[in-house]
Amino acid sequence: MGKTPGGHRADPQYESLLAVIGRMWHTGSLCGWSGHGYRCVRMKYAMGDDLMSGAGSVRHGGRFTRPGGSATVYAATDALLAVAEALENYGRQSRQPWQVSPLVIVAVKTRLKRVLDLTSDTHQRMVGLTAELLATEDWQAANDAGVESLCQATGRAAHETGVEALLVPSRLREGGVNLVLFPDLVPEDRRVLLRRLE
Repeated sequence: MGKTPGGHRADPQYESLLAVIGRMWHTGSLCGWSGHGYRCVRMKYAMGDDLMSGAGSVRHGGRFTRPGGSATVYAATDALLAVAEALENYGRQSRQPWQVSPLVIVAVKTRLKRVLDLTSDTHQRMVGLTAELLATEDWQAANDAGVESLCQATGRAAHETGVEALLVPSRLREGGVNLVLFPDLVPEDRRVLLRRLE
């Protein structure tokens, strides 16, 4: 088993994920999606280009991004979920809300052409994931053990294939949907910040 560019041991299913998502691309099985993604971030990250850089995911990793991987922007499809996701993320770092406030909600208007929709039973079956795994996989424990998680391998394969974003079920709220966007694959005119802070 090889290692990812970030030094983690690659998930053994990565190559098969790459092949499956590649077939989905070529057979037109991916979908489009247009809507608003909401991010809840500290004030200093809401300024200028920081909000959509994905630099934090490169440094620290995320649910669908191994540390050292491709830049990835995590958003929610509604504002209240964005706040909940942000507070849960800071809670994993043992930080209280008063320690990270003020937080700012910023909306990004997106028009995406190639989306892997992991809220869909069909797309889950095609890539071999289950709702249970998406809800319970502990990517941080995997990374602490020097291993890429299966969800991270899925994100890496999607990015390598040219998928612009993933739609994924929220782990915090039943029926909630998060948007996992690869900014290097989406032109700026299709991911427009609304009311940018300067």
